[in-house]
Amino acid sequence: MSRPARSPARTPVEDGRAGQVQSVTRALSILLGLAESGEGMTLTDVAQIVGLPLSTAHRLLTTLQQERIVRFDAAAFVVGNAFVRTRDVVTMGGPICAADGGGRGDREPLPGAGR
Repeated sequence: MSRPARSPARTPVEDGRAGQVQSVTRALSILLGLAESGEGMTLTDVAQIVGLPLSTAHRLLTTLQQERIVRFDAAAFVVGNAFVRTRDVVTMGGPICAADGGGRGDREPLPGAGR
């Protein structure tokens, strides 16, 4: 009984990914896909866009969600920064900028900052 011919294994050098960690590369692909979508994507959309099986995409998204790198909003995954995306940075930074004059040489708060 003969075995079917095996195609030569592709090495990381051949596919341009020498020295890369597959799971990190996949997670970054997901983040880039989500960032480009702007409005979020479903699990199925993510898997299709990055070319991963649903189970792999789900595991990676779950890990990213647990670390608050992505979040699930209204039936879609979206890229999110655990701090900046959920806070009004202008309002928070206004008092700090006002205390040092905002680099403008005065002590007035920035427009829209805490007024």
